[in-house]
Amino acid sequence: MSETTGTRRSRRGFLRAVTRRFGTWPLFGVILVWVVLALVVFTVLGWLWGEGPLWSWQRWLTNWRGAGVGADSLDLVKVSLTTIGGIGGTGYLVIKYRERASAERAERDAEQNRAEQRLLSGVQQLGSGSPQVRIAGVYSLADVADTYRGEYRQRVVSILCGYLRTQRGEWRTIVNEQDGPEQSSEEKVYVSHDGAVESTVLEVLVRHLRKRCEKTKHREAVTQLVEDDQLWCDCTIDLHGAFLTEIADFRGATFTNDANFERATFTNDANFERATFTNDANFSGAKFKAHANFQDATFTNDANFSGAKFKAHANFWDATFTDHANFSGATFTNDANFSGATFTNNAYFGRATFTNHAYFGGVTFTNDANFGRATFTNDANFGRATFTNDAYFSGATFTNHADFQGATFKAHANFGRATFTNHANFSGATFTNHANFQGATFTNDANFGRATFTNHADFSGATFTNDANFQGATFTNDANFQGATFTNDANFQGATFNRVAYFGGATFTDHAIFRGATFTDHAYFSGATFNRVAIFRGATFNRVAYFSGATFTDHAYFSGATFDRADFRGATFTRSAPPRGLPPGRVDEDGLPHGARWADADDEGLEAGSPDDAPR
Repeated sequence: MSETTGTRRSRRGFLRAVTRRFGTWPLFGVILVWVVLALVVFTVLGWLWGEGPLWSWQRWLTNWRGAGVGADSLDLVKVSLTTIGGIGGTGYLVIKYRERASAERAERDAEQNRAEQRLLSGVQQLGSGSPQVRIAGVYSLADVADTYRGEYRQRVVSILCGYLRTQRGEWRTIVNEQDGPEQSSEEKVYVSHDGAVESTVLEVLVRHLRKRCEKTKHREAVTQLVEDDQLWCDCTIDLHGAFLTEIADFRGATFTNDANFERATFTNDANFERATFTNDANFSGAKFKAHANFQDATFTNDANFSGAKFKAHANFWDATFTDHANFSGATFTNDANFSGATFTNNAYFGRATFTNHAYFGGVTFTNDANFGRATFTNDANFGRATFTNDAYFSGATFTNHADFQGATFKAHANFGRATFTNHANFSGATFTNHANFQGATFTNDANFGRATFTNHADFSGATFTNDANFQGATFTNDANFQGATFTNDANFQGATFNRVAYFGGATFTDHAIFRGATFTDHAYFSGATFNRVAIFRGATFNRVAYFSGATFTDHAYFSGATFDRADFRGATFTRSAPPRGLPPGRVDEDGLPHGARWADADDEGLEAGSPDDAPR
């Protein structure tokens, strides 16, 4: 078995050697071989068609001597000669094809060798000690990518990106004495020795990444700088950990493949205005020490800015995030502008820190928007923002103005345990689903005037240190203020409670204003404490109003209020003038505070359904 296999291998090797040798013969040698082959075939055909004994010499020479050849035989000879010619011609064509293929292969090998040599030469230039030589190397490599394309394009891009990832400078300590020697501070600054080469690499990259884009309603036109077959948009751009000291101008760039800027440092401006990221864009842990401009940028796939640090202005105005946008743990030291941005998928800003102004006015969050435990040290503007899905602000801290005026929350809005140190403006806001402010703290004014709560509104345990304004607010479902604390004025004038209103155990340290409020369902004020004036003038209670055990330390005004049924058992009126000679701390003999009336009172002013008829 082994001998047979060895014999076959030797034969195949011999044939390959002969074929290779045959394919390299000159034309004269090829013709000679073909003539010999033709003579042999002519003789064999004569033997096959001849007469006589099989192995007689006369039969072998049938065609040569012409003996016994008839008319039919002549036709056969013609056919044989034609066959011989065809065999020879086919053989010749095969040989010429092999010669051509071999020449093309040799040409390709030579071309690849030239490409490899030019690539190696460019890399060697890029490693030179002379900046001029390195710049020449950058252009040489770019020319290799544009000339040979294919695999060389990604190789060149990887080489250029790898160069930007290398250490090309040094860290120096600078002493800042602007405030005097006593208050001097030290700062570590990275000093590059390769600025000219770095800017050249960036310019070459951007030049090959700008893909033609027509002007639209919301986007400016992008001018393409190279031919279509010279674009590098489909290449992977890997600049993770790169330290860039020059301006990174990627305006209008198109990244069809992954764009990796993880932990990259931009010490100068980073401009990605109108850039398009078709695949993943990774800026996690990146540091932007100067302006970061992503205005009108489009992120079709995941956009990861988690843990990124923006030391200067961060501009995402009108940016579009089609897939996940992750800014969790990001730090915005200067203004962060997301006005007009669109988040089609989940937007994560959990634990993010906004030290300066945060602009989210007019932003549309189509999916979940997570700002849990985020910190807004300066103004936070979410005016007219739209939250189509859940909005999470639980545990968030707003140190300065928090503006949600006219915002729309179409799903769950969670502000549980959030802290508003300065003004909180939710005037005109719409909460279509559950609004959770449980345990929230409002240190300054809280404005919910004309706000609409279509579903459950939970303010239980909330603390309002300054004015709380719910004037004209509409609560379509349950409104829960149980255990809430109002240190300053609580204004619910003209508010509408279509379902149960819970104020049991609430504390009103200053004025409690419910003038003209409408309670369509039960109203629970049991155990509530009113330390200052309580105004319920003109209020309407269409179901049972529970004030049992409530404490009115100052004046309580119920003139013009209308009750269907009421429970004031155990209520204490400390400063209200006792009507009709009754002792202080009592209600009128009809069971209502002075000035109030029953909805269906008879001529004597007494209600058929007195407090004794109210549910226990």
